[in-house]
Amino acid sequence: MQGRCSFVLGFSCLQYLLELYPDELNRKDGDGLPLLLMALNHDLKFVHLLLEHRADIHILDDFLEQGSNILHLLFQVRDPDSDPKLTLGACVSAVCL
Repeated sequence: MQGRCSFVLGFSCLQYLLELYPDELNRKDGDGLPLLLMALNHDLKFVHLLLEHRADIHILDDFLEQGSNILHLLFQVRDPDSDPKLTLGACVSAVCL
């Protein structure tokens, strides 16, 4: 239950922050990691939400996989518990639209 609660709060928090600070969507953290790439450490729903808000898919990572963008890293993600509506293919489709 605690993990689910954290997810719901985190997702709601992200939605709220995107509405409040839309210009910060493509900002990198102090280590050079864009929010879109940080979302890959959570659930593809976070990635999908950022893509719906027009996150820049071309922004490059300066931290994890230096010089990689979301398309490079998406193909490394395999989450069998994620919502089937938000599969890797769905996220790639959202990126390419």
